[in-house]
Amino acid sequence: MTIRTPGKTAILAMSTALVMSGGHAAAQDDNTANQQEDPNAQVTTEDTTWVDITTWNAQAIYDGWSADFLLDEDAYNAEGEEIGEVEDLIIGPDGMIQKVIVETGGLLDLGDKHAAIPWDDVTRVGTSSIRVDVEGDSLQGYGRFPNMDDLPAKPENFRLRNMLGDTVTAAQVGYGTVDDVIFTDAGKIEAVVVYPAYGYGYRDRPVAVPYNADAYDAYAPYFAVPYTVEELEDIRPFNYGEFD
Repeated sequence: MTIRTPGKTAILAMSTALVMSGGHAAAQDDNTANQQEDPNAQVTTEDTTWVDITTWNAQAIYDGWSADFLLDEDAYNAEGEEIGEVEDLIIGPDGMIQKVIVETGGLLDLGDKHAAIPWDDVTRVGTSSIRVDVEGDSLQGYGRFPNMDDLPAKPENFRLRNMLGDTVTAAQVGYGTVDDVIFTDAGKIEAVVVYPAYGYGYRDRPVAVPYNADAYDAYAPYFAVPYTVEELEDIRPFNYGEFD
């Protein structure tokens, strides 16, 4: 599995965030600190409520599956024949997968088409492929588009690939980039895997943070979480080997 590291643009954006923030955000107040012993405790920000990461049961995410395992992998028809590959996922405002974009036909990305298939019409096969119950390689019933720019997500939705690589700020301090997304078995985003930026002295390992559908803005300049850098540095590293 390839671990992505942030490019120059992401590092520049995080540098800007560091200057604007004036350093690490202040620690949570005493009330929040007292809540840390409660596994159901939550952190409240101005516009939404987040899971308290110090008591979050991160182990539960390993019951789900990784977007990195599925993107660019094969899609099959009802007879088990390959009909294309998974190009992208369209995510709704509640964090649920609404459609799977399957790329079909063409050679070396020339002349290929993209079909938007409702999630309810898709069956996951193992950890890295899907099945669509159609005959042959026909996906005409779902509509086919020459390229992804002809298939924009609705304003309230977003394409998963547009989230991957986003700069992550921890309590307004630049921290890393979105490296992967973890879904529940039902197809809802449960967590985001963050890889720290090289050069800031952070520990060199990915960490998973809870996803908050109410707080995520696909058009915002950063993927902002309320947790401090110290909290992210203290949590257990994310480990792909713990998936079934």
